[in-house]
Amino acid sequence: YEADSGVLAADECLAALADGSFEVRTGVEVRALADDGRAVTVRAAPPDAGAGPEELRASTVVVCAGTATAGLLRPAGVAVPLRASLEQVVHLAPAVPGPPPPVFVEWGDPAVYGLPEPDGARYKLAFHGGGPTVAGFPARPEPDPRLVAGLSAAARRLLRGYDPHPVATERCLYDNTPDADFVLDRVGRVVVGAGTSGHGFKFGPVLGELLADLATGAAPPFPLGRFALARPALG
Repeated sequence: YEADSGVLAADECLAALADGSFEVRTGVEVRALADDGRAVTVRAAPPDAGAGPEELRASTVVVCAGTATAGLLRPAGVAVPLRASLEQVVHLAPAVPGPPPPVFVEWGDPAVYGLPEPDGARYKLAFHGGGPTVAGFPARPEPDPRLVAGLSAAARRLLRGYDPHPVATERCLYDNTPDADFVLDRVGRVVVGAGTSGHGFKFGPVLGELLADLATGAAPPFPLGRFALARPALG
């Protein structure tokens, strides 16, 4: 039991981060980047299908492209061993009145975790690292009957105050490293932030500060060898 734990409203967090003194471009597909030792050129396709490709140059580029990171950096000679997995989430409604249970993790293979949703009306239950390997995120991912059945069984065991039949389901994409730890490193003028393995969002503030240190050349507050691309687990 962790008395200081809580639930992050991801959409509100992202909206707050986007409200800054910088430009945010959405719907832009980054297709390639090249580091010539003096600057990094980023080739992108704008959302307007009729417009031509765009080239941006910067002294340093931070790449946090999730499961697309490996393919984007491979032509630049940077190897990032990532495996994409499509995870299953269900949302449950209470069967009896009462306060929701707290956030929990049941360690296993795969692990099961759950948390009350912000409005308190439903409870989120999911497997951590139990989904199949995929090449990318499907446009309309369907629920996995086997995984949904497994989560219903977990609900019967762990959440007896909830109806084990989901009222809604969703899929989410993990970018997994072999040791399930982050990649925070710099190669030339390219900074890499990847391998969140499903647990990176909650570390967002500290990961952002560490990536900023790598980009600006500032000394990080602690050694980052554990997160290096050259660590043995990624070899």
